[in-house]
Amino acid sequence: MAEMIEAEVARVPDPSRCVFNFHAPPKDTPIDMCLKLEDTSSLGPGELPKPDRTGGRFHYIGGGSSAVTDAVKTYQPVVALHGHIHESGGRYRLGRTQCFNPGSEYLQGTLRGWIVALRGAKLTGYQHTSG
Repeated sequence: MAEMIEAEVARVPDPSRCVFNFHAPPKDTPIDMCLKLEDTSSLGPGELPKPDRTGGRFHYIGGGSSAVTDAVKTYQPVVALHGHIHESGGRYRLGRTQCFNPGSEYLQGTLRGWIVALRGAKLTGYQHTSG
């Protein structure tokens, strides 16, 4: 993924004026936390993995991408938009870049999003949406 990001960013004259739109959020941030699953190597056909837990407490893990983290930290785009991890909606700042993950609740039929307002190369506002 890092090679793909580098190839695309190389085509841009000023990456600091970009909006990064990567499905995976930056790794090990509050917007990439998801349930850790038990070892799936012994699952049979049709079996679903179970969440990893100890004493009734679920364990969480960063499900994002370290390549995305590195790219955002390096290039500091105006905004970074993400998805992938449904249970970790929110926003998180990496350097001067606001990173957004809307989260969603598909089982309840709720789709979430972010509306971001840009003026020039600056983020001027944002609003979390739900519907």
